[in-house]
Order: sequence, then structure tokens, then C-alpha cells
Amino acid sequence: MGKDAAKWICIAGRAILKALPICLFCLCSGPVELDRSVSEKVENGTTPGGGEEEIIVRKDRYVTGIEYPDGYDWYPDLGYSADGAVLFLMRNGTRILELPVGYEHHVSVDADMHRCVDGHLYTDFSTDEETIVKKDGIEMFRFFGREMIVSLIERPDGIYTLGQPRSGTGWVYRQNGEILLYKGSGKILHGLHMDGESICFSYQDVIFSGAESQSLYYLVVNGIPTAVRATDDVTGIDDIVRIDGTICYIASIETLAGRVLFRGPDPYALKMPSDATGITECRIILDDGEIFVSGNMSGVGSSGYGDSFWKGTELMDSASGYYKVYGSCIDGGKCYYVCREPYEGSTVRIRIDGRTTLMSPNYEFIYTNAIASDNGSCCVALNDTLHEYKPTLWTDGKYEDYDFNGAFTSISYW
Repeated sequence: MGKDAAKWICIAGRAILKALPICLFCLCSGPVELDRSVSEKVENGTTPGGGEEEIIVRKDRYVTGIEYPDGYDWYPDLGYSADGAVLFLMRNGTRILELPVGYEHHVSVDADMHRCVDGHLYTDFSTDEETIVKKDGIEMFRFFGREMIVSLIERPDGIYTLGQPRSGTGWVYRQNGEILLYKGSGKILHGLHMDGESICFSYQDVIFSGAESQSLYYLVVNGIPTAVRATDDVTGIDDIVRIDGTICYIASIETLAGRVLFRGPDPYALKMPSDATGITECRIILDDGEIFVSGNMSGVGSSGYGDSFWKGTELMDSASGYYKVYGSCIDGGKCYYVCREPYEGSTVRIRIDGRTTLMSPNYEFIYTNAIASDNGSCCVALNDTLHEYKPTLWTDGKYEDYDFNGAFTSISYW
């Protein structure tokens, strides 16, 4: 063996010895704590032509759910707590957190009272006098008054919530439980959303004068409300957001049967087929800085178009009047939703980018937030009515069956 070859072998050996402790640490380390920064998975693949590798970044999949005691018939009492029930959070198929449910634990089974945000499980609970907000089962703050949390954002300077009184009208905007802004009347249009470093939301207020009423619309940015100055022909506003500092809203105007998307002062009509007769109930969906719109489009004939989706102003898809959309999401510019005929026992349909997959008639879709997609991979939570409502996760055509008594309540990727 030559001197040069021996030299390189020694260098390689020293490199292996240096790397060995790191490898052993990776093999021996235990579960990662809940408050770690969320990891992302990178998958490599080649393009169909055999060109450069394509890098796909996969986020972690988080699923919330409720498990009831064995033998308890939970479906007829949907939303009601039971002794021994637990609320749990799964990451990539493994449970990482369980919380006992009940008044004494200040945790509810109601799907509107828990949510996964940035990989953490947030719960809100109202006692007879207070509202209590927890993160991963640890109380973060409580405040006087019974509120339902509509949306929540956590930043380094605290937890921001937008809530509605459980009795009465209006809304309350808080930081760590302390009131930043509140209104005793009106309704929330769009919940908390980020525009750069600014926290935004919008609301509608109504002023009555005798039998007459007038609607006023506001966008709140970092706690400061600004009136949305619409043109004189605007008869109503469905939703308002802010993107890149620009106020964007969906409005009805006197001269059109449909809806108009305003980006600042510029109006753009939502596209409709020639036999469509109108659009109502529009909501703005934000995805990577792009605007998508959901709404109900009526049309000629008994079927019509029903629940529909637009990318900007371009029509993406319609469920038809025969089907109602029960859950939806936008991912990578594509629309994913679950629909079925609006009666119990109807067949669940999963619609992905204009293609329909029919579920077996024994599957039921229960919770609105139990659908999500990441990088084109769609996951939907279902329950099998023929097997004691056992839960399953449908992912891109494959089923993952779970043997617990209960249901998944939400799916998200972080």
C-alpha cells in the first residue's frame, strides 16, 4: 500500500470515529418533547425524465380526537362529555398528548373548544363565570366572562384570541386574556390572520334608526379598527381580509347578480357560467398569500351549482345543488372538499381538484375540520357506521383503521 493511500485511509477512519457518537445519540434519543420546534420531512425523488432530483418538504400531520370509554354510545350524544373520556393529539399516527375531559378538568369534547395550532393543543372552557385557556393541558390564562374562542394566534409576545360571548352579541379581542378591543354588538366576518407581522381581523356593525338599519364594515390591524370605505353601489360585504397591506373584500353590488372581489379600489367579478343566477354566502380563504373564495352559486334547474370555489375570480369547482360541502381546504392552489347529499346515510364524496372519489356507504364524515392536505397529500377522518362507528383516516385512497371508541375531530399540518 502506498503512503498516499494509507494517509487517506487514516483520515477516513478519524472521520468515522468523530461521527460515531452523533449516530449513537440519534439512535438512543427518546421521544421529542412537545415544545420542540416542528420538524419537516424531506423526500427526494427524480423527475419523470430522469433529470434533477425534486425535493418535497413534508410537514408533520397532527390529528385531534376524542376517545370515550368502551361501550359508551357517543354518537347520539355528539358533543357531550362522558366520564372517562379523553381528548388527545396525535403526531404522524402516534399519540403525544392525552387530556382528561370534564368540568373539573376544564376540558370539553366539543370540537369548537379545542384546536391544534403550530403543533400544540389549545383548549378553551367556560365555567359558570370564567373562560379558561390551556396549551397542551397547562393553563395559560383565565378571565371573567363566558366566551367561545373563534380564533387564536400565538406569537412571541403572547397568545391572541378573538372570542364571542356565549350569551348576547358582540366580540372580544384579547392578548393573554387581557382585553385589547371589544364590541357589544355586531359580528365577526374574518377571524385572526397574519399579514406580515400584523394581526388582522374584520367585523360588521349594524346601526338602527327606527325601522331602518345600516351596515358598517371594519378591518382591525394590531388592535386599531379602520372603516372599509366601499363604493356607493355596494349593497353588502361578505368577508374582509388584508394581504400585503391591501384591504381585500367580497361584496354584492346593485348591478350584478353575483359577487365582486375588491383588491383595494379595484373590483373583479367572480366568474359564473351563463346559466348561473347568483352567488351568496362568500368566504375568503387564504393560502400562501393567494385569495380563494367559497360561496353558494345558484343556477337554472333543480340541481343548480351549489357550494362552489374560486381561485381569485376564476371558478374552480362546484358541488352541484344536490350535494352540500361539509369540510374543505386549499393546498397548493387546488381545492379539496368532502360533500354528500344533506340527509343522514347519504354517500360521502371526496372531491380533489375536480375528481370525485365515492366512499363506501358505511362511512360517515362528522367534523368540519377533519380534512386537510399537504403538498398534494389529502387526509380525511371518517367513521365506520357498520363497525360501531370505529374511526379511520383516509389518505390518498388508503385507509388507516383505529380501534378506539370515538372520533377524530380535526386534521392539520405544521
